[in-house]
Amino acid sequence: MDQNYLNLLENIKGEKHIGNLVSKKINNLFIERGFSLAEIFQLSIEDFQKFPGIGVTKVEHFLALKDEISHNKLFFENYYRCFIDETVLYKQINYDEDIQSNFIQCLEEIVLTLKSHFEFADPFLNLQEKKRFNHLINFTTAYYGLFGSEPKEMSEIGKEFSVSSETVRLVLFDSKDKKDLRNIFVRNQTVLNIGINTEFIDYLNELIKNTVYSCDFPSQFGSIQSIRSYNLVKKIVELFDFSLISVEHAGITFHTIVPKEMSIIYKSHISILIGILGDGFSFTEEALKNEMIAKIKGLRSTAENRFIIAHGLDGVIFKSLLNSYYKLEKIGEGGVEKHQFKWSHLSSQIAKITRILFESSVVMSKEEILEEFQNRELSFGLEISVQHVNDLHIRSTDKIHPHGRAGFWFYDENMSEAINTLAIQVSQDIITQFNGKFLYSDFLSFTTTSEFYQYYETSAIRSNVMLCSRPTVEDPNLFIHNEFVEQYSNYKLTSNRNKYLGNNIIKSIVELLPENSSPILRSELLTLVIAKLNEKGIQINTKHNVSQYFIKLVEQGILKSIEENDKNYLELDYQVLANFDIEKIGKKTEPAYKSMIRAKAIYHLKQHQKEKLAALVELVLPLAPIDLSRTNIYKIFNDEKLFKKEMQGKETWVLLDSSLLPVPKEMHVEVSEEETEVLGDRPMIKRTLFDKTELKRAVIEELYLEKNTYFLNREIIFGTFESFLDIVLNKESNSMWGRRLIQSLYENFCTKTDYYDRQLCLIELVASFETFLKLLSPKREQLKSSSFWETIQTMPTILDLYLYKKKEKSNITDRQKNNFSYIMNQLKYLADINRHDRSNQDLEMGNMKIMKSIVDFTALYLYILYLEEKF
Repeated sequence: MDQNYLNLLENIKGEKHIGNLVSKKINNLFIERGFSLAEIFQLSIEDFQKFPGIGVTKVEHFLALKDEISHNKLFFENYYRCFIDETVLYKQINYDEDIQSNFIQCLEEIVLTLKSHFEFADPFLNLQEKKRFNHLINFTTAYYGLFGSEPKEMSEIGKEFSVSSETVRLVLFDSKDKKDLRNIFVRNQTVLNIGINTEFIDYLNELIKNTVYSCDFPSQFGSIQSIRSYNLVKKIVELFDFSLISVEHAGITFHTIVPKEMSIIYKSHISILIGILGDGFSFTEEALKNEMIAKIKGLRSTAENRFIIAHGLDGVIFKSLLNSYYKLEKIGEGGVEKHQFKWSHLSSQIAKITRILFESSVVMSKEEILEEFQNRELSFGLEISVQHVNDLHIRSTDKIHPHGRAGFWFYDENMSEAINTLAIQVSQDIITQFNGKFLYSDFLSFTTTSEFYQYYETSAIRSNVMLCSRPTVEDPNLFIHNEFVEQYSNYKLTSNRNKYLGNNIIKSIVELLPENSSPILRSELLTLVIAKLNEKGIQINTKHNVSQYFIKLVEQGILKSIEENDKNYLELDYQVLANFDIEKIGKKTEPAYKSMIRAKAIYHLKQHQKEKLAALVELVLPLAPIDLSRTNIYKIFNDEKLFKKEMQGKETWVLLDSSLLPVPKEMHVEVSEEETEVLGDRPMIKRTLFDKTELKRAVIEELYLEKNTYFLNREIIFGTFESFLDIVLNKESNSMWGRRLIQSLYENFCTKTDYYDRQLCLIELVASFETFLKLLSPKREQLKSSSFWETIQTMPTILDLYLYKKKEKSNITDRQKNNFSYIMNQLKYLADINRHDRSNQDLEMGNMKIMKSIVDFTALYLYILYLEEKF
């Protein structure tokens, strides 16, 4: 036999190879003795029979093996080439060429080598190994778009090959046996006997590592403007366990490479930096660092935020942002270097005005502010959006403060101290100049003679007068200082406004009436609550104040009113109370119509990017009270930071500042009204038209999870949901409201949504409820203009449900019906607010969990259908 062939067979030995080629009945004989195939071939039959335990069958296998070694030279040469010899891929790269093209060429060489390797190895591979080879070749080709094909995403590849996108990722980057593309390409290992040895890979590796956290993406990567090439760069850095983050703002895009595990930290740092600097202020590096640390510590407690808080401020990321973040610039003041946002990247008009006043450190009139504003806009090549002083929306917020009475403004770094100084001065002057009793007109005249008050507007002075004094009932112009109330006891005074009185009252009631306690006389509870409030230092002038809150709490079901022996008893209903936030009950908030208008406008602007101001006002007009002037609606868009304005000809357009929107969340992550986590530069979620099948699946799954609340089984939910869709999407009823409702439900149940999306969905559910009931009522044609109460009176089953929660506790036997009665009454309460029924709007009943209410009300719709079909 050819000596070269024997040398080849000499290398094929040991359990890894002999065990694959020789019959199991004889392989251990050769493996234990360390035989190679060359040594097996040179054994005679007599030598083989000297081994112990050799029978006829083993002799036959031995002879068959020798015969195969002799006559199947190509078979063993291929085995050698596949499993023993190392096929080394070496490609010299010309660095003047485009890196992305070179990368594709390199991958194509690897795939061609893998295909060749696979052809040789095919006879020796089991089904699992063949599948792995095929997947690695096919997935690499499809993912990177090799050999002129279009690149595909993992989800697309998964569908094409009937596997999950996670399987695609594992094959490419994280195979358990390490036979994946990342090992072949990056780690320079001899995986599958393909050794990658190119200067290009070393160069690419170094280039990526040297670019970490840099906001200026290296020009060597070539153009990344097109979608294909940008995605390719993402896939290149992905091989090296990095992420490419793309951020777009004001038409400018920057790209940053970060380690994959640090991408959340990096995005959070950018978002926090925008929140701190986006309002126009400048900070030294140390001050900015301390501010960011404080913001990180103050993040809401979510799973993602807990990770960010635990990591803290990353020094490397912080330094890289200061050095290369495209929005930032450095300025020097008196040898002190500060960091601030460039003028063109400030978040709003008020931020730019803040910058002007902050830098000027002098009092400026509106005309001077406008002139400086326009000059800066021109110097930065921006279109002048503010033509007249009346379009400057300066507000007394943050550290910008009104000066005097003639429309002058200034920036005060110690604003809280200035405000406290004004309050102290007002209180002292009332005491010393007027002995605690004064006419407001006289005090106002006095302030014109004092040099101190020239820095404050009349509104600021009045607000501080109200802090320390109260007007008399008979003459609103006559005031008594709080310290002189007893001295002038002959005057009846108006009550001190206490915006937290409501939640202090409910807290006192909770302390006085523990769970399962007996009902208590209203008069006795009133006395005890007032005493409790006095203990806490809260002075109550009349029992009427507390009594009015009792009435409102009874209306909402938090307090249950019981009449017995001509006496009125009260009982605290903890089940209803659980729906409210005790910390926020009684807190004065904005009117309901404002939040509805804001949610509607934001949703519209998400779809259309921008809208004419006049058209936007017309869109939201139906949500406002009839007696509300259009001027007040226009003011909503003036005051909101979320809304930006620009002039196009004579038309004012409104744009949405998406950087201030909350981050979209899955449905189980509640979004509170006090958002701290904002979208930053991340793109908004794109809306997709609802899919009935997907919505049905999500609703059934969600309601079934809440079976302890609703007591609905899958069959009931499944059947009623089909009827629900038929009713709300009925073309004959011209149900535009139905399509809006279903679209909103789909977004909240099946996609990611933010606080404003959820708020709008809740509004849609509440607003649609009466229409829904009218469509179910047997007298639907007669109910077009009827009220909620008139409608349910035509539906005995639904009327009974509505009134069920008012039954005595001892008579309640149906928990399901009782729970849905509470939900229905809650929906009715929100409907009254949305219709601008002001009878109960003074008491804010807590910031409800919006998503929980959406799920509850969806369940209520289906339960009502179930009752109507059942009875």
